[in-house]
Amino acid sequence: MKGKKMKKIVCCIVTIIMVAFSMNALCETLITYGGTFSKNNDGLRMFELENPNTYLSWSDAYYYPASAFVTALLTREFQCDIFIQGTDQADWPTLMEKGFCMDLSSSVLLTDTVQRMYPNIVSQAMFNGHLFAIPARIDFRYYYVNEETWLNMGYTMEEVPQSFSEFIDFLTLWCERIEEEPEANTVAMGGWDSESYSAGAYIARLAEILVNEVIMQQQYAEQELSFNTSEIVELLEKCIDVGTRLYKLESKNYSATLFEQIAGGIWPSKYSTIVFFRLNESQPKLIESVLSMWAINSNSTNAEKAIELLEKAATVTDNLETCDDLFIFQDAQPRISENYSEDLVYWKNQKEDVILQLQSKTIDFDTKEILESNLQKYVAAIERTELNKWKVSPEQLQEYQKVEAQLYFPKLNLFEKSAEGYEELQNLCKQFGYHKLNVNQFLQRLDRIAEMMRLEEE
Repeated sequence: MKGKKMKKIVCCIVTIIMVAFSMNALCETLITYGGTFSKNNDGLRMFELENPNTYLSWSDAYYYPASAFVTALLTREFQCDIFIQGTDQADWPTLMEKGFCMDLSSSVLLTDTVQRMYPNIVSQAMFNGHLFAIPARIDFRYYYVNEETWLNMGYTMEEVPQSFSEFIDFLTLWCERIEEEPEANTVAMGGWDSESYSAGAYIARLAEILVNEVIMQQQYAEQELSFNTSEIVELLEKCIDVGTRLYKLESKNYSATLFEQIAGGIWPSKYSTIVFFRLNESQPKLIESVLSMWAINSNSTNAEKAIELLEKAATVTDNLETCDDLFIFQDAQPRISENYSEDLVYWKNQKEDVILQLQSKTIDFDTKEILESNLQKYVAAIERTELNKWKVSPEQLQEYQKVEAQLYFPKLNLFEKSAEGYEELQNLCKQFGYHKLNVNQFLQRLDRIAEMMRLEEE
């Protein structure tokens, strides 16, 4: 009896193992890299419902700088099927040219989807007439004036700086203004680290803004990177002067700023608030932008499923929590905040309920006072809800469509292609700000690094 029982147990175990093995054999695994899909992505959820036997694995690998990512692909250390990288993270032209990305041109769904996008964006996903990537998200990097603070301080929108020279001139006049009449609550620029904020911080930030603009404008003009010009020397000398004065004159306990910075997927409520730092009027007004794109590893062993997932993720865009699609597709429509209708109905009902209670003939004085106070709160809440109706308003979208061609997606510059180069740039700006390097030394060091990196690439 014991022998038979043991045989049954062994048979059951073998059966379970065989079933488990056969189930695993039927399962497919797709490995993604770079925070590829939001868990709220409607296309992802649809894919998972339609493919219950496909397991999605999220890689925790990290490749930095961009050269490390290319090396991982070249050596096949990178085993992911689908990845997403920004134009500030990966050398996309190299990825496409070297065949690291799968050609997606055969997918009618993906090509049709991309053709609905702005030409400026489409060009980032194409190489030699073939589609290799799918734009997924766009982020903007710009400075803007806080319109309320700006107007309260007596400035007009026509005075918003349109070049770095105008910006420095404005800061100089601002110093003169607060020197004559100290300003306790408003400063030119904020966001300082209170522990490290010192006399050199302003100079370093101004120098970094200028250097980044020089890099972007020269790259846009397809010029060899060079810093040591009389124009840049003059502007840096002004940075030292105005940066020193700002630190001495401005309040350290401010509550409002004139200039603020954005680095994300937020388009300004008004285009007129954007500050431009071009060096002269002959240069274009460029809005630095970052485009994050999906791609499929050309070495993927699950290419068919990867394409299916990408088709779903790129074409199902019903998720109202993000505005990614609004700034990518030419046929996008203005978007109302997802809670607008619900909030408006709620506050209107509260208002109507109070009005009915106030009409009661038996209401006492104290209750009436409370209800009238509540009525004012509900009216204010309705006005606030109406004010925040739009996530992206028709006016915002119209302005964006007019200036979309000004968006510029810088390719990785010489400093960003290596961790050492990027850190060196940051350190040089700090050394300049804290007077460890004079203007000529600062520019010579920048030119030297750029030259060394060019030689390494040859």
